Amino acid sequence: MMVISACGGGDDDSTGATASGDSELSGTLTWYETAGGETEKARANITFPAWEEATGVKARGEFNNDSTKFMAGAENGNVKWDVIEFPSVGDFIAAKEAGFLAPIDTDVVPVDELDPSAHDEYGIKGERYGINIVWNTNTWPEDGEHPESLADIYDTERFPGKRCMFGYPAFGATLESALLADGVPLDELYPLDTKRAYQKLDEIKDQIVWYERDLIKLMISGECDIAIGWSGQIRAAVEKDNAPLAIGWDDSLYAEAVFSVPKDAPNPAAGQAALAFMIEDKDAQLQFVEATGYPTAIEGITYGPELDAWLPLGENIANAIPEDAAYYSKNISELSDEFFAWSGA
Repeated sequence: MMVISACGGGDDDSTGATASGDSELSGTLTWYETAGGETEKARANITFPAWEEATGVKARGEFNNDSTKFMAGAENGNVKWDVIEFPSVGDFIAAKEAGFLAPIDTDVVPVDELDPSAHDEYGIKGERYGINIVWNTNTWPEDGEHPESLADIYDTERFPGKRCMFGYPAFGATLESALLADGVPLDELYPLDTKRAYQKLDEIKDQIVWYERDLIKLMISGECDIAIGWSGQIRAAVEKDNAPLAIGWDDSLYAEAVFSVPKDAPNPAAGQAALAFMIEDKDAQLQFVEATGYPTAIEGITYGPELDAWLPLGENIANAIPEDAAYYSKNISELSDEFFAWSGA
């Protein structure tokens, strides 16, 4: 297990913290961000300041919409990040099988404090997020007829207008929602029948607004009244900004982000230490979950009842399905090529 203590001032990159009492951390921690939105804000406002106060080592995030930039950098020997945040288990598996990741140093990272299913030799699960139908409650009040499931984004008669969808084939339920709307049962979604999915998507193609990280702005502005989005970002907009939005859990999906240290990380000691810190500083992690609505796999953290309606746990995911990580890890390259060729996103 790692013990972190301050060892010098935070403004001098040559000073740092002591890991397990043996070697000093130094330089800068660079975190490859893929979540954006409230998760990116929470890491910048909660996790990084707590880390910097404890270690004296600066931290910064670099946002990319998905893990493709990391994969390209790893293939070309140009890795600039000390921690990679994979947006789904499928992305993680693909990078692991390609040999791009360093083993988790269990002398540093206390994996015994995680749920046993939440880690393997090369990564730890960081947070779980719901992938939900979202709608504007000014257009469809919650006490009247309103969207309820992912399939409703294809019902243009009951719910007319532009629909916002994530511009990437994975972890946005684009293909899964199309198949659900075309009558495929939840437990028969995978492997995805992409030909059938695109035939269904063709029905609403001219009404889709593709987004990367500006869903809330699009919905508040009225660009879209219905969308597929992530549970945490909608919660933040509702509770912090009184946004007129709501989500449904029926036939939703959920996925999990995974954190790893790249094999050729410029500062691997800081990367391993950051994973340890994320687990050990449970107060900061609780604040992170309260800020994002994305529960952690760290054992011993409990959440208040005010989060019950928003977390992808328990009854909320009783009629949901986990994104098939093994399927995406084997097919993401082909799926991406096919998706971008079709969508122009």
